[in-house]
Amino acid sequence: LWTLKAILRSFELASGLKVNFAKSCVMGVNVSSDFLDLAERFLHCRIGSLPFMYLGLPVGANPRKEITWKPLLDTLAKRLNDWQNSVLLNYKGNSYGEVLKRIVRLLGLAGRMFVNQKLMEA
Repeated sequence: LWTLKAILRSFELASGLKVNFAKSCVMGVNVSSDFLDLAERFLHCRIGSLPFMYLGLPVGANPRKEITWKPLLDTLAKRLNDWQNSVLLNYKGNSYGEVLKRIVRLLGLAGRMFVNQKLMEA
């Protein structure tokens, strides 16, 4: 444990960053619970368990089970719904139809510009 703490402190000195032990977890594989308790007290962190979340994804969970992906899919669905409501349905006070007309018009202009550019190159 002394070596682990020395490595983390060396990282702090070399990088200028600080390890936040209060937000960190220690986990063990094939390690006694007494050792984990000792590590928790020595490093001033908590004992974690599998599965845990990292960047919104569960680490250590079975990726073949639907329940593993449910939180991610729920978050994506909510963000897509929020985006649709804010951008498409009420874009600066315009209705959905007006926004759709603008998108079609822009796509048409982009297509004509592309064709004109190809004709000028030929």
